[in-house]
Amino acid sequence: MTNAPLAGITVVSLEQAVAAPVVPRPRSVLASRLDSLLTRREREVLELIASGATNIRISEQLVISEGTVKSHVKHIFLKLDVDKRTRAVARAQSLGIVSTQ
Repeated sequence: MTNAPLAGITVVSLEQAVAAPVVPRPRSVLASRLDSLLTRREREVLELIASGATNIRISEQLVISEGTVKSHVKHIFLKLDVDKRTRAVARAQSLGIVSTQ
């Protein structure tokens, strides 16, 4: 494979891509993006999901309707690109959005 530019993009082999150094983003930039990924309320709901709380328990604790909890859960799933509560928690933990226990 050649390194000829293609409309401003350089094509590289898989070996070259894997060998390339990864330049981490500054922590403050990453942290601010993660903070803005979910709303404060969505993070609260996610923390409660991580603790094992049901939608009814979350609604009671946050004093919101069960329908509102379901809406928050749906938004969390969309934003984290998951389809299950356990996957949402695992993704959030890997991103540092919720604490690992």
